[in-house]
Amino acid sequence: MKYLMIIAGLAVTGLAAADGYNPHRGSVYTETETRDGGTYTQGINTQNNGAWSTTTEPDGSQYGIDSSGDTFSYDGELDTYINHGTGEVCVSGICN
Repeated sequence: MKYLMIIAGLAVTGLAAADGYNPHRGSVYTETETRDGGTYTQGINTQNNGAWSTTTEPDGSQYGIDSSGDTFSYDGELDTYINHGTGEVCVSGICN
């Protein structure tokens, strides 16, 4: 029910939206363009039923919540990913 309410909320914004399924990650998602030219994506991981969301800024930076409930951020200029819940840090694709 929570997933349906979220999608209904997106429809009210009037912005372009697309639905999809990623079989490699097992996620059903809805992607919406933000007013500043970025993208807001939210979905459900069908393997663990965890909800997740991410915002991608026009410069490629991202932030959000993964399907385990951990927050994360990605700095596109520094090519650095940080998962604030697990402590994982990746720089240029090399992770700790």
